[in-house]
Amino acid sequence: MAIEVSRQGQIWPAVGLGALKYGGLALGLVWTLFPLYWMLAGSLTPNLSIFSYDFHLFPSHPTLEAYQNLFSAGSLPLGTYLRNSLITGAGTAVVTTAVSLLAAYSLSRYRYRFKNAIQLGLLAAQMFPLVVLLVPLYLVYASAHLLNSNIGLVIAFCSFAVPIGVFFMKGFIDSIPIALDESAWIDGCTGLRTLWYVVLPLAWPGVIAVGIFAFLGAWNDLSAASRVVRSRGRRSNAST
Repeated sequence: MAIEVSRQGQIWPAVGLGALKYGGLALGLVWTLFPLYWMLAGSLTPNLSIFSYDFHLFPSHPTLEAYQNLFSAGSLPLGTYLRNSLITGAGTAVVTTAVSLLAAYSLSRYRYRFKNAIQLGLLAAQMFPLVVLLVPLYLVYASAHLLNSNIGLVIAFCSFAVPIGVFFMKGFIDSIPIALDESAWIDGCTGLRTLWYVVLPLAWPGVIAVGIFAFLGAWNDLSAASRVVRSRGRRSNAST
């Protein structure tokens, strides 16, 4: 009898802890997915209901009118905006990843003058808010004829993403033992060959992380895209 009471005393706290854990996970899941559901419900609700006080949690009369208007003739050129967003996002990801990898490898493996000053400059570049740089950026682009171009957007996005990408990549490369580089140098590999054949295969998680960060930053950016691009045919999704 005493053994059964002891077992029950051990089971009930475990059950309560499990219920609390799964209840917290369910609450977090609802908290995370509810904005997505609200966006979907709003897209299926008629416009008159959205801008009135009759908007319910579940659409009473769901409709595909919004999607039909989006892809109908005379609407926004969604395909053009998606294409421009993909071009600028992919270009920013590729350039940022390549520049960050080379710069991070240099800062991590070599010793030279002004190395600390360069790292301090990269860190200081993050202290300036984007709004402060928009006017000078616009003037430079106007004189260089880079307005209303995907190349101009890629350069602008890379100037914001590269400093952070360098620090990301440097942290990954610092975790790789330098003895591997020294072994490759003894075998006659140059710095670039060591980076390509030794360091890069081990730093793929950092490369992917920097690429995703740069792509999402370019995809979601509104301030630079709305200032640099004025032509409707060159706009991206965020600038609309």
